Amino acid sequence: MSSIRKIAQIAGVSPTTVFRALHNDPHVLPETRQRVLELVKLYEYKMPSAVQPHQSAIPTLGCIIPSVGNSYCARVLQGVLEVAFAESYHVITLESHFNVLHTCKALQTLVEQRVQGIVILGGHYEPIPRASALELWSSNIVPVVLDATTMDASVDRVHIDEHAMARMAVDYLWDFGHRVIGYLGPLPNGKNAPGRPRAIKHALEARGVSTKYMMNAMPSTVEEIVEVTRTLLCDPHGPTAIITQTDGYGAIVTREAVRLGLRVPEDISLLACLNSWFSSHLLPAITAVEQYPEKVGSQAVELLLRRLREGDGLPHRPEPETIAIAPVLYERESCAPPPAVRHVPTACNV
Repeated sequence: MSSIRKIAQIAGVSPTTVFRALHNDPHVLPETRQRVLELVKLYEYKMPSAVQPHQSAIPTLGCIIPSVGNSYCARVLQGVLEVAFAESYHVITLESHFNVLHTCKALQTLVEQRVQGIVILGGHYEPIPRASALELWSSNIVPVVLDATTMDASVDRVHIDEHAMARMAVDYLWDFGHRVIGYLGPLPNGKNAPGRPRAIKHALEARGVSTKYMMNAMPSTVEEIVEVTRTLLCDPHGPTAIITQTDGYGAIVTREAVRLGLRVPEDISLLACLNSWFSSHLLPAITAVEQYPEKVGSQAVELLLRRLREGDGLPHRPEPETIAIAPVLYERESCAPPPAVRHVPTACNV
């Protein structure tokens, strides 16, 4: 079966033009519409309609995640599957491998599988092209994007409230007395940067805290993350507390602090975002902000199914809805007031 993008490529027009031609948009020239319709017939493109439903016999949803081996993704998928199972939907799960091209290919596969809706957690910061959104809409497939995933089109979105998370983390450390705070994760540079580092940067600036110790650690090897971590820990004027993008990074900070002879939290405080299961089992247990990935996944499916029940298909789509999940801070053992004198171990000179 041909796709809307294939027809657009052969016709020498944009997917948007094909989409409009198929729905009798008056802004499309008659000769262009005729050309598109001829190609649709020639290449057997099947446009969904009320008399030609696109759905498979078994109600099916699609779910795109970066990796089933990633703990956050697995928790999102758990939330997706719980709601889908309760509503008697099957779920086809595909991986993006953190690559926008893989996401687009996965979307095309799910269109061919005739799913009714797709939950998309791409794991990349490049937006999904508008052509992919048009192909979903032309097939009456409802998309919902998650977290930092974006699409060059207005679609429903469910995400953790990054700004609330950032304020919660920075304010917690500020109340302990920390005035030099570091950060380990992706940096808020470029138009496609994720929302969390931008939110943390804004939260630090709101407290008058310098952002010079926001350090890039993504994408990186473990060895590169260790090197950046040691740079933070060994700077004599460096941070007395560090916020990490995930508690996986937090575990690395804890390990390297111990290797250098530093104590957590007496010499350096640590606060992580995500709150994976192991955070409470480390020594010391890591104070973390919970993101509720299961809730992100479950609410995405609930929103998607509500769209399907409302019958909001083409050509009248509703205004996109955004659902923000509120974070919660779990206070444990990794944060304390800053030391009177910052300790720089001799191991830093080795």
